[in-house]
Amino acid sequence: MSTPIYLDLVAMVAPALSIWLLTRQKPSFVGIARRNLIRLNIYFFLILAADIGRIMAQSSIATYVMLVGFFLVAMNFGHAAAVVQFCPEARTWGESMKIILKRTMLFPLFLLILGIWLAVTLTFEPVTSSLTMYGNEAYVVPSFPTWYLALTVAVAAPVVLYPSLLLLSSLRRAQTSYTRNSLLLMLSSWLCFPTVGLVVFFLLSPMIPFSYELGLILSSALYGLLAISIRTLPGTTRFLKTSFLIDIIPVLCLSKHNRGRS
Repeated sequence: MSTPIYLDLVAMVAPALSIWLLTRQKPSFVGIARRNLIRLNIYFFLILAADIGRIMAQSSIATYVMLVGFFLVAMNFGHAAAVVQFCPEARTWGESMKIILKRTMLFPLFLLILGIWLAVTLTFEPVTSSLTMYGNEAYVVPSFPTWYLALTVAVAAPVVLYPSLLLLSSLRRAQTSYTRNSLLLMLSSWLCFPTVGLVVFFLLSPMIPFSYELGLILSSALYGLLAISIRTLPGTTRFLKTSFLIDIIPVLCLSKHNRGRS
């Protein structure tokens, strides 16, 4: 096997461990956060498997599978950030979506922007591949036209910003260290993934040998830590629910007082 395949196999260790840890936990302990992270690690596995297929088959089709994996990871993480912000008590995907759609229209806009990018990717098929030699090894490097790079960068700005702002807003409400640490780890994992995907995969992979596979190893380690940190999410959920009550109680008391005066 070639060096990049070995690197992809190393990157698979952390998501495999994450899925094992998450499936061993009782669903009632962590609610929808557990299922979100299981899906996140499965989508990450899809990207790694597609990268191995791209290297072995030297085909651009596997690159499109990887781009679909990028879409699924971004969509899932956006939903996870929205759940933390708007409905940490939600137990099912359907319940969370009902609450999120009532609270904000930015999440549907987030999904629409992602969907447009994916539709353009699959419709116009902008990916081409070239064979590059690194030492004695042949390596297939994906390449993209300038217009597609510009579109991806334009789409990436709101797609990266929206979940980041939601997590920062949740961080401002956090008062305990373990809650802040869990949210910071979520934010770090999210910022690392698009950085690796955009900068390394789209821009640096033609110049730096095996840069994309090395970047995926870093991302996989962060997702592994994120799965481990889910052990503190019950406390995070309780805190966020309490903080909502703290915000609501003064309003209810003031409303009751005003009705009494009238």
